[in-house]
Amino acid sequence: MFVIELVQFAVRQRIPLIVTSRPEGYSKEKYHAFDHLRLAPLSGKQQEQIIQNRVGRGALDMLRPAIAALKDSEGNNSMCSNPLMLSMIIAIYQCGGSKLPETR
Repeated sequence: MFVIELVQFAVRQRIPLIVTSRPEGYSKEKYHAFDHLRLAPLSGKQQEQIIQNRVGRGALDMLRPAIAALKDSEGNNSMCSNPLMLSMIIAIYQCGGSKLPETR
């Protein structure tokens, strides 16, 4: 019920509202009034730029081979093409993680 009230308030106040979820996290029929968008995967170059910006060039050079080897649950190359997963990998590195996960 809170979601409906929030949307009604935003509409009355003309406030843009962005709602995010995993595709499995909601029913399109229930939220038919919303535009449904999907983020494009990060390219390898974008991934490297994010890593370098967050932890530096040296970390990028260290992480590059491990990230290239990471696969998502379907076996596709780089689970780091997902911004949230990339952030989690960087966080593992920052906490001293010497071994990155091999799959999601």
